[in-house]
Amino acid sequence: MTEEKYYQEWFKKAEQDLKAAKILLEFDDTYDTVAFHCQQAAEKYLKGYLIYQGTSIRKTHDLTVLCKMCAVYDEGFMNFFDDCKFLTVFYNEVRYPLYEVNEKVTKNEAEKAFDVANKIKEFILDQVK
Repeated sequence: MTEEKYYQEWFKKAEQDLKAAKILLEFDDTYDTVAFHCQQAAEKYLKGYLIYQGTSIRKTHDLTVLCKMCAVYDEGFMNFFDDCKFLTVFYNEVRYPLYEVNEKVTKNEAEKAFDVANKIKEFILDQVK
């Protein structure tokens, strides 16, 4: 698989996460799952961007780490640092009942997660044109 094809595959997987998040946001109240899919979409877009740049991706789910790695190529990524910090929480903390921070994700938080993931997506897609 060519490198071009490879990063696009990451973007396709990210789109599937955004599609799932959108459907759940519109038709269900499982806001923790919405937030998780938004975190996953942002992670896949960031990793896809790194692949696009020819960088090896790290095995991490911490979006702030990925954001800093992307900022090496475009400092504009640092505008998303706080957003990445916000989304990173939704990787583990909302997926398992063992986390005490797993209070309920609100609809507003789920909507914000969806908006943030889409902003990251749009910024990255503008970079790879």
